[in-house]
Amino acid sequence: MVYKKKITVKSFCQLFRCSQFDLPDGFQKKLESINTNYKSATKLDGEQYVLQILKKINSPFIRRSKEENIAAWEKGWAENLAAFQNDSAEDHLKPRYFHQSRFFRYNKRIIIPENPNIEYDLFTVVRYFLFKKYFKNYNSIYELGCGSCQNILMLSGLFPEKNYVGLDWSNASKKIADVIASKKNVRVTGYVFDMLNPTNDLNDLNIDNNSLVFSIHALEQLGRNYSKLISFLINKKPALVIHYEPIVEFYDKKNVYDYLAVMYSEKRNYLSGYLETLRNFEKKGKVEIIEAYRPYIGGIYHEASLVVWRPV
Repeated sequence: MVYKKKITVKSFCQLFRCSQFDLPDGFQKKLESINTNYKSATKLDGEQYVLQILKKINSPFIRRSKEENIAAWEKGWAENLAAFQNDSAEDHLKPRYFHQSRFFRYNKRIIIPENPNIEYDLFTVVRYFLFKKYFKNYNSIYELGCGSCQNILMLSGLFPEKNYVGLDWSNASKKIADVIASKKNVRVTGYVFDMLNPTNDLNDLNIDNNSLVFSIHALEQLGRNYSKLISFLINKKPALVIHYEPIVEFYDKKNVYDYLAVMYSEKRNYLSGYLETLRNFEKKGKVEIIEAYRPYIGGIYHEASLVVWRPV
């Protein structure tokens, strides 16, 4: 089996709408250090992928209640916490929902990667790119749905002088943040925080004028119940808000793979209508959307898009 194609720096820049001259230091080395070789999917590969996704969508365990979700995340992050406490290795904070796969969503199609871990490897490179591009000029960083705190750990290594706040509804996440602060000697604080009812938890949370709030694959859990969170962010007025989340508005329902992603998101009750809601707030003069696009990379079942905005 020959994998003649490769995700290059040039192709990455096309996906993320940037110039190669604007890439952060060290990015090219990071991208080229992972195996991004792939081959195009055959008709049979495509059929097998569709069958795999349909089976997942029709699984009786795909949809969970809020209580079931909280219990699952608490258990999962507690496992990460136990491992991280031993030697504080970064790999111990890798979420356990990342699995090897023979398929990968890339540039509006399905490809067959040589590297079965390409999803997580590229996810790491994408985060490095986003962090270096957007985060350097802010004093304090707040993560919504910080989970295993792998993003905060990565950020505190890149920018050790900043203040970090991890917000998650899991007690285990708060404890991981505390361990990072202790073991890495950085300013990290964790809070138990319910994104569905943010004012009930941290109405007095101080977000200073030079703060950035972000989420990565966390808001997807909210479905359509995000109005309180948006209002909370508008009232707190951080300097910038960044989401790297699956945005269903960007899927093309005439494309079979995108249609499956929409079906998957709907079955899981994932984020829906968020960008449309932000656009309505923009029309009212409440927010300014700075960037909003889908880079067409990542995931097995769906993909993340980038949304950058700020309260006005």
